[in-house]
Amino acid sequence: MASGHRGGPVGVAQAGVQTAISGIARAARHGFIAADRVFVGFGAGAEEELFRRYLEADKRSVQRLGLFDLGSFARLHRVSLRPALTSLLSTLRAARLAVRLVPADLENRRLDFLTWIASRSAWYAYTRVWFRDCGAPGPARIREAAFLSADTSAFAAVDAGLRTVYMQHGMLRGVFCFQTSMSSSH
Repeated sequence: MASGHRGGPVGVAQAGVQTAISGIARAARHGFIAADRVFVGFGAGAEEELFRRYLEADKRSVQRLGLFDLGSFARLHRVSLRPALTSLLSTLRAARLAVRLVPADLENRRLDFLTWIASRSAWYAYTRVWFRDCGAPGPARIREAAFLSADTSAFAAVDAGLRTVYMQHGMLRGVFCFQTSMSSSH
């Protein structure tokens, strides 16, 4: 039964809420909400089960992010313009080098390659800075990121030096495809 005075259940609940709010405010002053780990999903059929297992495997705090939801990332940490642009320029320089290194036998796929790079460069640059910032030592450091997809942001997290976990699911768990030959003689 709730009582109206400070020492009863309501007072304890109010103190708990106040502690949580002050913790969030303290983390927000550092630019993002504290979590030891992030779980990056995209709505896969098995996502809820995988998230439950990830929670149970380790009792540290977890924030859930949407792979294609910039807002879920921005709610935890806002990337500053200068580092984002610097990262984008660096990414585009690496992409330009990669395009120059396309093997002659794949020259007819150059446009596909350029389209793939162009469609992912900005997201890669943003998430690379995001993971670098969030993984940096400090009071609100993210120590690990779990991914359900080997997508652009997963590679950005690895490149930023963050410990990453790839949680295979569905058919990806039991099917592996290896290219054996590019020759047309088969």
